[in-house]
Amino acid sequence: MKTRLSIVSAGALSALLLAGCGTSSPPTTAGTSGEVRQLGPESDYQVQDNKDAQIYWRSLKDVASSGSALWFSEDLVEHLPNQLFSINGKNPVPISTGVVVGRVVKVTPGHGFVESPDGKEDEDRNDAVGFDDPNSIWRIARVHIEVDQWFAQGPAPKTVVVGGFVAHPAGEIGDAEVRGLAELGEVIVAFDEYRTFDWDKDVRVVARGGALLGDVDEAGEIGFPALGEDSASFVNGVRVADLREAWSRKPATIRISVDDNLIATRE
Repeated sequence: MKTRLSIVSAGALSALLLAGCGTSSPPTTAGTSGEVRQLGPESDYQVQDNKDAQIYWRSLKDVASSGSALWFSEDLVEHLPNQLFSINGKNPVPISTGVVVGRVVKVTPGHGFVESPDGKEDEDRNDAVGFDDPNSIWRIARVHIEVDQWFAQGPAPKTVVVGGFVAHPAGEIGDAEVRGLAELGEVIVAFDEYRTFDWDKDVRVVARGGALLGDVDEAGEIGFPALGEDSASFVNGVRVADLREAWSRKPATIRISVDDNLIATRE
């Protein structure tokens, strides 16, 4: 299988969450009203009937779809850290430090981020500002999750804190997004393997630039609203019980070669 790798564009969500470690361009969000009831024709996942939660998912999806980037993983199971990837013959490594399933118990302030007029990092303000600063262009909230299922090395913690992307500054829409985050209920999160937030290394970075903060609906179906219709193929019908079974296995290393034109081929 051949895949063309592309550099994340300035508006992409994956670049935005790197702002916690460096800098990027602000998001351009489309409308935040409406429901995302189905994520692809193969998906049975249903977004909860909660206005603020729907506003949050809509904002996350709008920002995630504003740029383009391709990834080595093809589905959720490949983010379990027992799945290793070898790129151009290098030592095999996972692409995620773990996957957690649990319930959001609270959301607390993280940081807001600003961008200088010339598009470069605002060094005078160190890029990070107060969470409720009206000049922030995007924000990262601390999302506290009570752990139910822990697919990672080491014993499961009671709670884990992840960085939840918030597309708007404090105000009518931004406040609704934060409330929506707090009301998500049962969620599933894949952790980024390499990135950390300079302002708090105890806050886990969500994989794919924040898009792999997903939802588990009342029927147990998994959905990743930020992926839009790609959610169905990414989840691939998997439920939490399937993740437990996959975590017990030792899958073969996935070997990928990347040529000078950034064409990636699974061997």
